[in-house]
Amino acid sequence: MENDKRRIVRMLIGTVGGQGGGVLTNWLVRGLYRSGWFAQSIGVLGLAQRSGTVTYYVEARSGLDRPMISVYAAPGDVDILLGQELLELGRILRGGYAAPGCTIIGNLYRYYATLEKMPAGDGTYPAEKIIEAAKRLSDDVYLVDAAAMVRNLGLPELTSNAYLLGMVVASKKLNLDPEPFRKAIEESRVDVENNIRSFNEGYLLVKEGSFPPAIDVRPTTPSWKERATELEGRLRRAKDRAAYRERVERALASFGERLMPTMVEACYRLLDYQDARYVDEYLARVQAVRDGERRVMPDAEARGWPVTERYARYLALWLTYEDAPRVAQLKTNPERFKKIKARFGVRKNQKFVVTEYLDPDGPQIYGVLPAGLVTLLIGKRGERFKWLQNVKFPMRIKTTSVWGYSLLRMMAGFRRWRRLSYRHHQEMALIARWENGIHKALQNWPELAVYAAEAADLVKGYAHVREKALHDLWIYLEQILPKIADLDPKLGQVARSLAQSALKIAGREAGKGEEALKFLADFERETVQEAKEKEAKEKKELAQTIAEKA
Repeated sequence: MENDKRRIVRMLIGTVGGQGGGVLTNWLVRGLYRSGWFAQSIGVLGLAQRSGTVTYYVEARSGLDRPMISVYAAPGDVDILLGQELLELGRILRGGYAAPGCTIIGNLYRYYATLEKMPAGDGTYPAEKIIEAAKRLSDDVYLVDAAAMVRNLGLPELTSNAYLLGMVVASKKLNLDPEPFRKAIEESRVDVENNIRSFNEGYLLVKEGSFPPAIDVRPTTPSWKERATELEGRLRRAKDRAAYRERVERALASFGERLMPTMVEACYRLLDYQDARYVDEYLARVQAVRDGERRVMPDAEARGWPVTERYARYLALWLTYEDAPRVAQLKTNPERFKKIKARFGVRKNQKFVVTEYLDPDGPQIYGVLPAGLVTLLIGKRGERFKWLQNVKFPMRIKTTSVWGYSLLRMMAGFRRWRRLSYRHHQEMALIARWENGIHKALQNWPELAVYAAEAADLVKGYAHVREKALHDLWIYLEQILPKIADLDPKLGQVARSLAQSALKIAGREAGKGEEALKFLADFERETVQEAKEKEAKEKKELAQTIAEKA
């Protein structure tokens, strides 16, 4: 096929800025030149998402002496569509560029977009929709998690670009000799050995027909026992491992198998965050809610403890709020440095520098101080020195230096006194307010209690964004749920649908609580209007009946 002198191949490549899309395109163009083709490319910057979106168009022609290239891809005229990342593949598929019989190659790896991160709830775009669209558009589809593939080969993650290049070269639309493309990689002098190895693996995957027949982007979930063993192994101290085993066994005895997937994660997270006593306090809180759920819902266990399960999940997340000691702990975690080395292919004899760009504000700094001292300084409601809340303290710390690492390790050590801190006292008061909302719902509207527990998912973000999210939570617990109970005293399907819809509206973005409240007011107004119209109609019909009898 490479001897065909009149072939024209058009390729569209969707990439994420800063992830090597330009290098990938350059390898492709140079390899085509070495194969005797004329090739040109153009890159178009998109709207900034994550590190920016860049789409490359490559047009290659064989047997022509002069350039004849389109300015950009035309819809329905692209032979190969390559998505360096799954959502980027979705973007170019949505543009309608795929030609009949085209080849679609996509990386299932995800870099989440800003719009996916903004909602308080789960805003991630369903991967299944993109995969289904690709399979509808073409019979020649190759979808694989290239980052996972190269990691399994012991290669850096960024060599996944070479892996994808190998798949493109071996595809039916190109089907070229791989050697010119290996030479192109060598000329670039970018981690040559690893990239060539990755290229070869991607090429063979498609060329030899060893491609997985079906891709399921949802990872297989290990049993809770397997997960507990894995998490226990992550704890470095024998004392912590023993404490973890003991708490997991206690959770199993108290809550049974149904809650264990949540419990094994929560116990590990809390133990890593603070200490064994912190886990004990958590288990006691969960048991109190479980007992309350059991009293008002006799079938709660058969239903999988819906209120307790959600409460346990979100309580563990809330109790591990990210204060300055937690950030310092995560920044200096040895596993983090291992991942950085693996991703960028840092070898044992190579030096590398990690610089942390930190920008703490006033509350994040004085939040680690004793609660009594901070209250004395700023007042119980923070009415004094309000200007401190908006002051930023930019820091650039090299965690690979002795000084930078020691500084952050010292800050991480402050977790020993976390319970005395101003931030901890604040968070405990907020959690208590949320718990009161759950217990109130259990006592008065049991069917709505699950939404009261799930509402904690609204609380995300930092600084002013988090304040808005907390305001949304209080609106939902203290205004929306009571109003729903008034609208549907039987707490039937209408109440559940309203609670779910209001929570979804509030979860779109921090600060949407008022919009959810307005949605409920509109529903109430429409319901009252319908009731009045129905009553008027019934009265009219009754009057007509009486008149006819008279």
